[in-house]
Amino acid sequence: MQLLKSAKTCLVVLAISGLAACSSSESAKEQVKTQYTYVAEDALIIGMKVEDAVGNQATEISPGEYQFALGVVPTPPVEFRSQNTDENPFATYQDIDESGDLSEADLAYSVGFDMQFVPPANETTGQAAVFANPIAALIPATGVPANGIGGIPANVINEAINKGVKGAATTQIQINGEETTIKEVIAKTSAKITAIQEALVAKSGQKVSSGNTASIKLLQDASLSSVGSLTDDTKFAEFFDAAINNSATDNDTKDLLKQAAIQVGANIAAVKAATTGTQKVVFESIIKVVQQQVKTTTTSSQVANLIKSSTVTNSVKGINTSIKLAEEVKNSGGKAAFINSLLLIPVPGTEAPLIEDNVSGFELTFNATNNQIAMAATGAFFDGLNLTYDAASATYFAVTGSQAVFVSLSANSQFLPGADIGNVRLMATCSFDFTTQTCGANNQALGIYTLATKAELCSQFDNAPANESFLQNLNANYGDACNTGN
Repeated sequence: MQLLKSAKTCLVVLAISGLAACSSSESAKEQVKTQYTYVAEDALIIGMKVEDAVGNQATEISPGEYQFALGVVPTPPVEFRSQNTDENPFATYQDIDESGDLSEADLAYSVGFDMQFVPPANETTGQAAVFANPIAALIPATGVPANGIGGIPANVINEAINKGVKGAATTQIQINGEETTIKEVIAKTSAKITAIQEALVAKSGQKVSSGNTASIKLLQDASLSSVGSLTDDTKFAEFFDAAINNSATDNDTKDLLKQAAIQVGANIAAVKAATTGTQKVVFESIIKVVQQQVKTTTTSSQVANLIKSSTVTNSVKGINTSIKLAEEVKNSGGKAAFINSLLLIPVPGTEAPLIEDNVSGFELTFNATNNQIAMAATGAFFDGLNLTYDAASATYFAVTGSQAVFVSLSANSQFLPGADIGNVRLMATCSFDFTTQTCGANNQALGIYTLATKAELCSQFDNAPANESFLQNLNANYGDACNTGN
């Protein structure tokens, strides 16, 4: 079985006025004090460092919402910088499922950009509302050019500034001879730009400082481009060509970035093609592909086989499955209620170790305070272990001696290099080799167990699962047989 793997980047600027009254003998007049609040949306970018050109820093007052002190008008450029490190790769992330905290659906955000254009507040109300995204980061300090930027019409850029990705109009427009919507142009273009920035950080292997600075400068230089197109996927790479040539990187990195830009442009359409039914069109899926596939050792000749239609399709499916999981978790009463309800269901052929060790009373207990899962299972090596969450692999794990146990709640999970595992929610155990970082030869020693709710189990087997008495003994919270109630 093969595990599905997987990925809006815009910032809204709200200047909220504070009013202080003063009076004279003739009349009372209001003096307006502005307060700029930046909200990263439509997938909130949580955990950023936001600072203007003279050192004023914004405070994150709620997830993805950054506020400068009352009366401070940010001096451009205003810098939005990721705080990710190798030790904490999800300090800054895109909240794809809009849960307000880090979940299996979310994407790391390891880049940044400068806002050259800071709009004035309304003279009467003291308020300004401006959305900032990678498109808005291309706008010069003087404002939106009448002829647009990189093939994006001025009216679309204005929509990006005034409404952002989430609030952008779904009005049909024609771009490069094709019918699309304003909303789609903004979302698609933002994702393509971020993907190239993430490729630079992934290739350099530097998430902090120099990596962020390089990604910011890449976009600054690209804003000066007079060739290529941000809207024509076949000319997307050409738009970034001069900026890549001007980057302070070695020739191997430059060649890789140029090839990555070609592949991103060529395969971004696969995101929409792979989205079915009521699923959300998540153009950030291509960002996830870049993050997963590009390594410090990746060469330009390998890129075409890494960023391609099939990997994008898998990313789309994985992210949408994780969004669905987030909805299930919410509907079940929260993450603790959901995880605590999961049962251990052996994949056919994997029951033997459980039977031999007389394992019983399996139970998961989620601790929201430290984001850990406590395991209980009499007779099992993992009885009493606390599993810690690893955001980079989207798994909970623990190691005791040479034995390891992993729990996945997401199709975005990456257990171990070379592992071939296929389920959205599962538990895997193995004898772990610390030297090779694998379970046996190429992870073939993994033991795979499905995790499912009672309702899912009963529904899957039409209320008559095989060996139900074994499952009842194995799971502490199994309860009555399926045909008598779930």
